[in-house]
Amino acid sequence: MSSDAGGQTPNEKKTGGSQRHLRSGFDYASNQPPPDPTPVAPPNPLKSMLAALAVKLLTKTLPKLLAKFRTNPIYAIAIGGVALGILVGIFFAGVIRRMQTPGRYDLGIVSAETQGLKGHLYTEWNQNLDYHLSVEPDYSEHEDGFANAVNHSPRPLSIGIQLKNSKGQVVCSDSVLLKFDTHPVAAPPAPNADPAIAAADLAAQEAANARLDAQELERERGKHVFQNGQNRDGEVDAIHSQGEIPCSRKAYDSIVTWSLAPDFPTLAEQEDWLHPLVAPEPPKMVEVPKKLARKPVAKPFSFFVEGDDTIAGFDSSTGTIETGSGRAFLIDKTGPAAAAIKSLDYPVPIHYKCDQFNGCSIARHGAAVMMVKRRK
Repeated sequence: MSSDAGGQTPNEKKTGGSQRHLRSGFDYASNQPPPDPTPVAPPNPLKSMLAALAVKLLTKTLPKLLAKFRTNPIYAIAIGGVALGILVGIFFAGVIRRMQTPGRYDLGIVSAETQGLKGHLYTEWNQNLDYHLSVEPDYSEHEDGFANAVNHSPRPLSIGIQLKNSKGQVVCSDSVLLKFDTHPVAAPPAPNADPAIAAADLAAQEAANARLDAQELERERGKHVFQNGQNRDGEVDAIHSQGEIPCSRKAYDSIVTWSLAPDFPTLAEQEDWLHPLVAPEPPKMVEVPKKLARKPVAKPFSFFVEGDDTIAGFDSSTGTIETGSGRAFLIDKTGPAAAAIKSLDYPVPIHYKCDQFNGCSIARHGAAVMMVKRRK
């Protein structure tokens, strides 16, 4: 959910955490603050000439006409003409000033609460629509999830800019990409791996990396890409972008507000990415000393059941996941996994695997593995 801003500070959502002060005033390219949002017009010779003419008419010509009007009423027509000329001059001076003013504006701060983001946008008309955008987490407790998503996202991300008129209609828009890491950390080869197999695996990984690099270059072609902003500890705390947005002057003049359209993980997804669930280690067998053993200890027999299914519903009061085939799994109803399940659009394909103790794992595409308990 996003909120718009029309040159004013939006309503801030109250939470238990501390709200961040937006550091959108930094220009990462020139190391300077953003431009003064107040329009500054260059000197206009025609405007100066019209102003001087108006002063002359008011201080010299008009008093003379008023003096003559007392003796001859026909001068009333002349006075009316002088007044009309002054008004026309002022009108044309305003039109020319509007045509030559660069049009530099601070469109204010907007938020995307679902993703825990807020952005600050500056625009300027200079033959094209130039912009400067800063995006960062809205509250301090979301900083770690934000930085992890920016640096280690498992999928490409982007944030859209939507410029709107007074009717709420989008008149100009663009999308800014986040840099995608195509080389995640690969697992090291097994200590006793066959050298030939290890070399083949390495060659396959290098070929896959080359394909991913080419895909990322093609994705970024002709697009703007965010640059990371870092705090004093070297951690990513904001992302910045500047450039041009395709937009006509007529559409630009109608812009009064804007909004974010983020393709960015939700707060629940950020939490899952930051703290993925790890499958518990299987119970260790306890070896009984031979002197104390009256019977040979039988090795525990383990078996697993796995298959594919779909999540058909979720009972948040009991933490029960219901599947399309009638199975039921239990999770912690207060944990982040429960929050993620609530936000899904059912049905959701899953793959499950359970042992004889009813301990199960559920995996769905693009998400961390969830550890659950199967209901008997």
